[in-house]
Amino acid sequence: MKKIIILFIIILTNVNAQNAAELLKTIDSFQYLISERGIQDLVVEMEDPLLLKRMNEQMYMGRIQKLSFRFYWTKEPERIDVEVIGLPEGFFEIKQQLKNMVLAKFENILPLSFERKFKGYNAKIIPGKPNLISLVDEKGIQAIPEFHIQFKDKYQVTEIKMLKPIGTGSLSMDQEIKDWSNGRWVTLNKNSSTVDNGISVVSKTEYKYALIKGFGLPITAKTKTTISSTLSRKSKSQTEIEELSFGQYKINEGVALRWFVGIDPKTK
Repeated sequence: MKKIIILFIIILTNVNAQNAAELLKTIDSFQYLISERGIQDLVVEMEDPLLLKRMNEQMYMGRIQKLSFRFYWTKEPERIDVEVIGLPEGFFEIKQQLKNMVLAKFENILPLSFERKFKGYNAKIIPGKPNLISLVDEKGIQAIPEFHIQFKDKYQVTEIKMLKPIGTGSLSMDQEIKDWSNGRWVTLNKNSSTVDNGISVVSKTEYKYALIKGFGLPITAKTKTTISSTLSRKSKSQTEIEELSFGQYKINEGVALRWFVGIDPKTK
């Protein structure tokens, strides 16, 4: 009898995990992800005035007039690279450091699906909470052991909570269906909040989009970040504003492919 009960529990657990994984895929299918809307080859330039200001303050290589980053991305096979534009010849180490710094910002343009973002986590449905998915790191190798994704009707994601032994964290999202989004949810704002070791970090990101060759693509991402101490009321908070701009989009023109195979992207 005991073996039957254990087997029944195992079956229920597997069914729960399968249902949760399918639910996560369904949520993704209702998100406006340009990687799933027909873009195979993408090039875009990004400018980061705050980063340019910091570099000029540190005077690494004299006064830099303009600095931009050109992203190259192909879907199959999936590849991404960054070209640093505006710096003098040489300075390879600094350019590589800059590439590593800005790669994460590409997700403002091409966000990952939740399925990919939480790869390695086991999805579960919490009984009595049909609009919530729990993602658990059962192997104990992730920095954050558990996430909860909260969603509303039509799979509109509203909040992602981080559950960890020390500290707290959450990300709330404002989403809207646009005329060009084919019934999918477009993220307009993200509000994140974390507290770790007495340090509070609160960020708000606002996106603006434009319709380019039939695709809704971001043209700006403005983030206001405030850092403060939760241990002392006398400590002053620090606030900075980063406004990324995106332009010079080239979509499905084969430019990124030519870059990866070593052909001058300007070559037709």
